[in-house]
Amino acid sequence: MKLTVTKEQARRFLLQKQLLIEKPKEGDAGIKHVFEKLRIIQYDPLNPCGRNPDLVLQARVENYHPEDYFKWLYKEKNGIECYDKLLCIIPIEDFPLTSHNRKIVVQWPQFKELLKKRQKDFEIVLNFIDKNGPVSSSDIENQEIVPGLGWYGFGSRWGKVALELLWKTGRIVIAKRIKGNKYYDLPRKVYNGDYFGIDREVEEEHVLRRVNAVGILRATSTGGAWNGLGRAKHVSEILKSLINKRELTLLNIEGIKTKYVVLTKNIKLFDTKVSFRDEMLFIAPLDSFVWDRGMLEELFGFRYRWEVYVPVAKREYGYYVLPILHKDQFVGRIEPVLQGDTLVIKNLWKEQNIAWDKGMDKGLEKAIEKFAKYLKAKNVLPHPRVRSSIHLSRIREEVV
Repeated sequence: MKLTVTKEQARRFLLQKQLLIEKPKEGDAGIKHVFEKLRIIQYDPLNPCGRNPDLVLQARVENYHPEDYFKWLYKEKNGIECYDKLLCIIPIEDFPLTSHNRKIVVQWPQFKELLKKRQKDFEIVLNFIDKNGPVSSSDIENQEIVPGLGWYGFGSRWGKVALELLWKTGRIVIAKRIKGNKYYDLPRKVYNGDYFGIDREVEEEHVLRRVNAVGILRATSTGGAWNGLGRAKHVSEILKSLINKRELTLLNIEGIKTKYVVLTKNIKLFDTKVSFRDEMLFIAPLDSFVWDRGMLEELFGFRYRWEVYVPVAKREYGYYVLPILHKDQFVGRIEPVLQGDTLVIKNLWKEQNIAWDKGMDKGLEKAIEKFAKYLKAKNVLPHPRVRSSIHLSRIREEVV
């Protein structure tokens, strides 16, 4: 089954699926709604203006503040941190669908060798967690240096190595975070329900769930949005099967050569009349909306790269830059940083192909003030380029 749509139709469909058009729900109900609909939010520890989950949620939940999702995740135990598309937060009932990632870790030569040599030491750690959990790596008495473990994500001290490996293989879970520090416990002490010990291969349900997380995805199983589902060839075979079963629909977008897929049950949204939210939104750098950078460029004419790991001299924009969305266009980029109780706008870049007017400048002003409220900032310190464009009601006159 094939469907041909315009770029405008595709943009509006994508924004509907990403909950960026509808009037946002508020507080706990809004957080629950976002996780139920998207099923996955990528986690990253960097925290210049809230961590990535906070930035995803502030664009979709009214009156949201950093770490408000902790109640849904750690207190009510509705979700879990695990590897899905990289490190993510997902509803706990989806956890069995990520077992293939844990199987990969078990097959790592370094892990297999370490497990063989130090099986008793791993059991000591598990027994300690059973008696004392939740525990952090600093709580582990044995802090010897473990040589030869230089792969990404693992420290060299035994406490951190042991906890990280036990977590990556599903033997323990992250029970809470305090100031970004992880505290681990046994699954049976944290979650009710049989979500653990289930072995699943990558199947049709996994692919459908990933398409749902974004809304529109490439039919070739290439691109960053497909990360975490294993071999591209296997995913491509599943995609073909789902298209044949008409659970997925091939999408032809006028003026674009790339072929995409959408969930067949959602194609009615292409004909839905929408009313855009009359506000500018700051989008998280690892938001599922921008996972497929190529699709973003084809549909919106907006080239976005996250430059956190790019050397300073080679950065085109800045360290932690957020895209600015207005209706169905990306109109600029902003670099906000919370310093103490002050929101510092380090820089602003308006898209050259977008004609900004006074109404858009006023919209940016409101968006910055709303962002300050989200961060509970008492002051806003704008870059001179921002100050020359708009008037903020709260401005300290120092120059950044």
